[in-house]
Amino acid sequence: MRKPNKSRGEVACTFNGSDVILCANMQALDQIDAELDLSISEIMTGLDRGKIRVIKTCFEAMTIEGDAEAALKKSFGILGFYDLAGKIAQALVIDSDEADAAGKGNAAESDH
Repeated sequence: MRKPNKSRGEVACTFNGSDVILCANMQALDQIDAELDLSISEIMTGLDRGKIRVIKTCFEAMTIEGDAEAALKKSFGILGFYDLAGKIAQALVIDSDEADAAGKGNAAESDH
C-alpha cells in the first residue's frame, strides 16, 4: 500500500487485517451526509461514542484505497471499531500544521 498523502488529508489505517487509506473528500462527505443526515458535530460525537452505524458509514464512504467491504465482512471485536473511529476522526479533522508541513515536504522533494 502506498503512503498516504497527508497534504490531502489522507490517513492510513488497518482494520481487521485490511490496509486502507481514508480521506474526507467531497464525495465521501456527501455520501455520509446522505446516509446519516447528521451534522459534523453529531458525526464526531458518534465516532467518539463508538456508534457502529456512524463508524461503518464513514469507513465505507471515506476509503479511497483498499477494500472496506472486505474488512467489514471479517469477524471483529468492538475494540477494532474504536480504533477505526479514531482514524476516521483524524481524517475528518485535518491538522493544518501537519498538512502544511507535508505539502512543503512534497514540493521540496519535487525540486530535486
